[in-house]
Amino acid sequence: MWEDDVIAGDGLSELRAASSVEELHRMLVRRLLSNRSGGHQEAVELFEHHHGDDPTGAVDTAVLLCTEWRWYGCTAKLIAGICATGILDDAALDELADRLFWPDHPHVRHPLSWLGSEWAAIDLGDRTVEHQRPSARPPLLRWAAGHLLRRQRTDLDRLRKRAASLDGYDSPSIVAGMLDAVDFLTDTDAQRALGYGLANGRAQVRKVALQILADRGDRAEAIRRAREDPDRSIRRWAPELEAQTAAEQPPTLP
Repeated sequence: MWEDDVIAGDGLSELRAASSVEELHRMLVRRLLSNRSGGHQEAVELFEHHHGDDPTGAVDTAVLLCTEWRWYGCTAKLIAGICATGILDDAALDELADRLFWPDHPHVRHPLSWLGSEWAAIDLGDRTVEHQRPSARPPLLRWAAGHLLRRQRTDLDRLRKRAASLDGYDSPSIVAGMLDAVDFLTDTDAQRALGYGLANGRAQVRKVALQILADRGDRAEAIRRAREDPDRSIRRWAPELEAQTAAEQPPTLP
């Protein structure tokens, strides 16, 4: 971090007023926005403002925004909002998913001259440097895993290896991403993904898997598992699954 480059105020007006996408990227690389924010829409609007008419550089912008400390608490809504703009086509979304998912630290490349004024007197030519960003938050890993599976750009085995390389805080999000894409998998792979979800140590992931198990026709087994789950919140949720079953029953004839 460059201490003399912290943006005054919340910094959004300066980012919005950037004269070019390159200038926006330079500001996001060199400066630190002040204050945390749960307002993902401000980042989505910034993305639309700079790329609504031209998607050039939009993947880099998305990487920078999604890994910006200010929006770390709302990355699920942020990535969904960026996708919903329609600015990124399938190829760009594929690239974004790859860049958020596979490296331990997503990165962007930028001119070496951005490193500071001490380089100004040196002829750097076109030399660039890789700028590492903070690790992708679990919601970003979940989105990327689901996207890559739906687009058949990876498989369950590679996703499991990636999950195994992460700690217990991040790895369940990859299993959740598998479950998000279950309808796009073969029956065999869908069963595998469901098995990974049901056996996962994170209660939220097991709950997603249980709902899928119920929706795919084995509601009695889902209810049984929910009633016996070690997590109290899932046991309390079991009656909701039962209520869904009752609501789906056809009315009996008199």
